[in-house]
Amino acid sequence: MELKELIKFFIAGVAMGNGPCLLVCLPVLAPFIAGSENTWRSGLKAGVYFSVARIIAYSLLGALSVVFYKFINTALSGNSAYIRYCLGLFIISAGLLYIA
Repeated sequence: MELKELIKFFIAGVAMGNGPCLLVCLPVLAPFIAGSENTWRSGLKAGVYFSVARIIAYSLLGALSVVFYKFINTALSGNSAYIRYCLGLFIISAGLLYIA
């Protein structure tokens, strides 16, 4: 894996970690920071650790998805387009089931 791809993974992890998930996690983190035992700074420090760990997790999941995509893409490169259409329909139907 090249350094260029690793930088892309990191930027994607930072973007996803500070995007919609931050707003979802804020109601959990804000009381934890405000009600920490010692000072609010120790709670903020724990919140930063949590956010950094979340960004690293998003980066790793992004890297794994790219690796698996490359693996599947090379495995299906010689096969017919029928398999690709079936996989595309499967992904679309999974998305529609998730919405419903």
